[in-house]
Amino acid sequence: RLAPHLPESMLREALAIVHTMQDLDHLGVYASALAGLAPYLSNELFQELHDEMRSWNHAIRAEVLAELVPCLPQPLQATIVAEAIMAAKWHASDFRKRELLLELLPSVPDALLPQVIDLAQTISSESDRVRVLINITPRLPASLLQEVRHIAHALKDADHKAAVLVEIAHHVSSSLQEQVLREALAVVGKQRSSTGDFGAPQHTTRQSDNFARLMSFLAQWSLDKLQPVWNEILSAQLTNTRHVLLATFHTLAPVMFRLGGKATMQATANAVHDAGRWWP
Repeated sequence: RLAPHLPESMLREALAIVHTMQDLDHLGVYASALAGLAPYLSNELFQELHDEMRSWNHAIRAEVLAELVPCLPQPLQATIVAEAIMAAKWHASDFRKRELLLELLPSVPDALLPQVIDLAQTISSESDRVRVLINITPRLPASLLQEVRHIAHALKDADHKAAVLVEIAHHVSSSLQEQVLREALAVVGKQRSSTGDFGAPQHTTRQSDNFARLMSFLAQWSLDKLQPVWNEILSAQLTNTRHVLLATFHTLAPVMFRLGGKATMQATANAVHDAGRWWP
């Protein structure tokens, strides 16, 4: 609160005090304190701070640079973002590396997006890696969307693979959208084949979420594109037990309504009611 009112000599003293907190135990406080001072530093003072940061521990440097970015004028942001990405590369914590990239992402210029994808690839935890990929996808041009699509197919976890493909489908051109969605459906279908009926209690929330997002997306298609895909989905559902099929209806509902409207939904509800009476 005092920083806007301090003369340069006292800002220099304030910086010196803040530097006494430069260790991993007080990293959050240190980064926040520097971010609070940064907008009020003269060009000379900021350059001194910037030069000093080059000798810092990579983890400290990455955390502080990320905190500084929103406080800096636009022309300087791109430079600091690039340095923060490079420093984050050497961060030992997958979780912090992920959080740093997510924090930096709104300020990352388009030219640095490939570096963010490359850095995400160095995250050993697949769930942390996927979180970054999903969040960066809306920013990507066609060429980088294709790169992330290839990365998605290399993921080991089927839930992660489906989640990234569904996100990509929202942003690719209409000519590629159907193909990407079919790839996501194929992944979900393999999950169902290898782990049992889809929708059964043992299935994870992520699997259910992926399937629900797919159905919601498909419900926006034209009827001529949707019908053959629906036939495939319906064929797969016919092998489900009654319990599982009933549990899946709410997920299938958007597509059912798109294809048949209120009449289909009413007929389905009547069939469910009758089945409950006949086979309680």
